[in-house]
Amino acid sequence: MWNSIVTYLTNDFLKFIGGFSLISGLVVASYFLFQKAAQHVFNRNVEKYKGQINQELEKLKLQHQKTLKDFELFTSKKHEKYPEMFLKLEKAIGSIMTIQGERKFYTFDNVNKDDLRIYFNDLNMTNFDQDRIFRLWEDEKETAKDEIRKLERKLKISNSRADWYDANDYFIYNQLFFSENVILVINNLLDSLYMYLENINIINEGHPLSPEEYRQYIKENKELKDKSIPENRKAVKNKMSSELSIGN
Repeated sequence: MWNSIVTYLTNDFLKFIGGFSLISGLVVASYFLFQKAAQHVFNRNVEKYKGQINQELEKLKLQHQKTLKDFELFTSKKHEKYPEMFLKLEKAIGSIMTIQGERKFYTFDNVNKDDLRIYFNDLNMTNFDQDRIFRLWEDEKETAKDEIRKLERKLKISNSRADWYDANDYFIYNQLFFSENVILVINNLLDSLYMYLENINIINEGHPLSPEEYRQYIKENKELKDKSIPENRKAVKNKMSSELSIGN
């Protein structure tokens, strides 16, 4: 029996140990190779994702730069367009509000034709009307003065309308650079000015009006002049000033 045990230990068991060692070595080698392969795949994927992330970051960087440039352009344009818009509105207000109310009247007592021509040109009076008045001036000076005052009123309404349209056109063409709040207050101001101007036109152009209608137009214009227009004008100035201040 002892001989059998010795024989097993020296032959079969050693073979078993040798086979087990071989298998263990193969398993360890396989694990090592698998680990290396996995690490290689992982590293390759990391590089791939890293490259994709870098591409996305570069896109975001370019988009950010474009956004900054667009913002700089918008801010620059806003600082250009707001003052110009305000100037045109102020010109329209000044022109419209002097049609009636406090106005200076010329007596034309101490003037000659050269003085009249300068004044007529300032009013944008046509050559036809100028020649007509000069003919009257020779023999019917008082009639000529009445004609001048009639034309004064018509031309002031016409010039005021031109100033309103100039402001309105500028507003329409440049709304892209105005904030929603500024658009709203400018709209309100332009609407109130237009209504005031139309009422003046109706009152002064000889439209057939009943006494009640006439009083209603006068009442409307008084409210526009004393309340709506000044309030809307102030709102435009405040909104624009606020948006043009540092940090906006």
